[in-house]
Amino acid sequence: MRKTLVFLLVFCASTGLRAQDVNPSVWTLYNGRYDLNERWFLNSELHFRFTDGALTFQQFLFRPQVSYVLNPNFTFSGGYTYIHTYPYGEYPLPNDIGENNIWEEVMIHHPLGSLKMSHRIRMEHRWIEHPVVSGTGSIDGSNPGYSFGNRFRYRLILEYRWKDSPWAVMAYDELFFSTNEYLVPQGLNQNWLYLSAKYNLNDRWVIQTGWQQQYLELANGTTQQNPTWLTAVHYHLPARP
Repeated sequence: MRKTLVFLLVFCASTGLRAQDVNPSVWTLYNGRYDLNERWFLNSELHFRFTDGALTFQQFLFRPQVSYVLNPNFTFSGGYTYIHTYPYGEYPLPNDIGENNIWEEVMIHHPLGSLKMSHRIRMEHRWIEHPVVSGTGSIDGSNPGYSFGNRFRYRLILEYRWKDSPWAVMAYDELFFSTNEYLVPQGLNQNWLYLSAKYNLNDRWVIQTGWQQQYLELANGTTQQNPTWLTAVHYHLPARP
């Protein structure tokens, strides 16, 4: 564990030295879980992401999923994501970009002393819109093209909850990799590091807020560092007895 933390600190420091574009951002999301029974549940996420402080719309994301709880340690999920990205930053997109992807994941939970440790392993299959340029050099927004690719994501999550308290602290680090044709992870192209506080309002509602540092490798060879304040609202509807 100590070696992992040292690696993450060195990685974040080195990527910070390479950054060429910094975009302070504010992200908000709603995460709803709806239990069907003790094994199956549905989930939905809505993300509203802003940058340039909170003045520019950066992304909208909608993600429904279905999950199966094998036991307290393993949960398997599959779902769909729609992402709409707007031009932003020092190197903006030429126009809005849409993405549709389907994905599979496994969540692995286990204790680590007084901490709860989780591993989220996800494979995404992505259809990404890209602008079609006409012979005159103009962009044809009515007839976009699409490229296909796969992406592997791994998130390490640590959570500590005070006994008999509604408060908890949670941290995660998530790595994003492109893959080759055999779905083997290749180059690292994103890293998200997040530290947050969580407060249980009651047995259904949780509010979480904290600081996320994002590092991105862009297609044009430049990099981004996006310091982000992320606030999430979680809702859990248990199954009827």
